[in-house]
Amino acid sequence: MDSHIFCMDLAIVNKNTWKRVEFVTRYKTTPVLTLHLQFEVPMRTMFCRWMLGFTVLAWLSSTSANAIEPVEKPTNIYAVVAGVLQWPGNTLAGFPTKHRKDEELHETLLARGVPAKNMRLLLDEQATYSGIQRAVRDIAGAAPADATLFFYYCGHGFEAKAGDVCFANYDLNTSAAVRTGLLASDIAKIIGKSFKGKRVILLADCCCSGGLSETGKTLAKAGFEVATLTSSDASTLSTGNWTFTQSIIDSLKGDSLADANHDGTVTLGEMAGEVKEAMRVLERQKSHFSTHGLSSDFPVATSKASQPVAEKAAIQPGQYVFAPDGKRTRPGRVVSVADAKYTVVFFDYTDKRAIEVSVKDLSAIPDDWGTRPKVAMKAEIEVEWKASWYPAVILKKDGLKTFVHYVNFDDTWDEWVTAERMRPLRK
Repeated sequence: MDSHIFCMDLAIVNKNTWKRVEFVTRYKTTPVLTLHLQFEVPMRTMFCRWMLGFTVLAWLSSTSANAIEPVEKPTNIYAVVAGVLQWPGNTLAGFPTKHRKDEELHETLLARGVPAKNMRLLLDEQATYSGIQRAVRDIAGAAPADATLFFYYCGHGFEAKAGDVCFANYDLNTSAAVRTGLLASDIAKIIGKSFKGKRVILLADCCCSGGLSETGKTLAKAGFEVATLTSSDASTLSTGNWTFTQSIIDSLKGDSLADANHDGTVTLGEMAGEVKEAMRVLERQKSHFSTHGLSSDFPVATSKASQPVAEKAAIQPGQYVFAPDGKRTRPGRVVSVADAKYTVVFFDYTDKRAIEVSVKDLSAIPDDWGTRPKVAMKAEIEVEWKASWYPAVILKKDGLKTFVHYVNFDDTWDEWVTAERMRPLRK
């Protein structure tokens, strides 16, 4: 934040009186607080009044120094949003495209006032290797000196070579991922060469997405302020649900539950906190957040009115709980409390669904919930993928094709395979 400038105006009415002192504190050139003191006192008390004035001035300086950083102007934001949910020829398992959240993220930024010319949205066949690179180069190159650049990817991710993650572009050849795939190192090179702005925020919703942290480190060495927020770390799988991206959208919309300290601003750190808890509880998965020169207090949204605290309620808005959903009990989030009724929201892939329940039907989420191992499936066969063999379970058959699930991988990797890619399970 820029230094504050203080002005004091002293007007003397006559030799025995002084009438008006005005203190103005400004952020940059905008006045944010003005204090007028008006007296008619003998000149002999002038010294005492001067001391009062400087005391007030010091208080103003202290108060203003702790003021909240203004939220980034929408016109200062530049973004590339790339999402691949389908690949040609079923080379990779696809995702349902209904109500896709990558598109909603782009719409959220537009609603915030970010100009359409400042962004590129690339979906499926648009998100090719060259298409994504060109979009990052063009948008980054168009940004001014004090701009903030967002890069977001969703789809499949995997380690293509040691220390470098591949984000599966639409035209990826899985047999030659290093040559045909979008690598984290590619993103660092393009932004480093093209971007003249100040801040970079890297977001990814896919397996091994934490590999973007290396991109962040590289860009930080080049002088940028960088933050990386991803659905998983660099070596783990990620859910096929939209939980991560939904948390980003809610935070950028200024959802009051994302404003953890209720100060009217959702910061980068608070957005990361939203992601962390949602992924831990709803997906039993560890997300990744790292900063490289960019403060966690960097504001990403102005929050909506805070939910009132339910003073006598055992569970407060924002807490995750186990709640009944039909015939089963599952994790959900309390969003409001009124008249002893709790409104709990469930996340169903792309949709939020709210129900009203009483407190007796709710139970706490254990602290170790996100670290408990999931129940493993027993392997029946081995399936070849990229020249390696993985234990798998047969889900169904259709003629010459077999639909398999890879053990210890989430169901986004389920796929149809033919006989040459299957073999008996080896002990």
